[in-house]
Amino acid sequence: MTRQMSKDNLSNQIFFINFMESLILAQDERWRRA
Repeated sequence: MTRQMSKDNLSNQIFFINFMESLILAQDERWRRA
């Protein structure tokens, strides 16, 4: 496994985590407004 591959994988994981967090936050906002 090359270093470049692991670097890409890490940035993908970070992107995915940020994406999930924004989804959860959006869900939270919806619940609060309801």
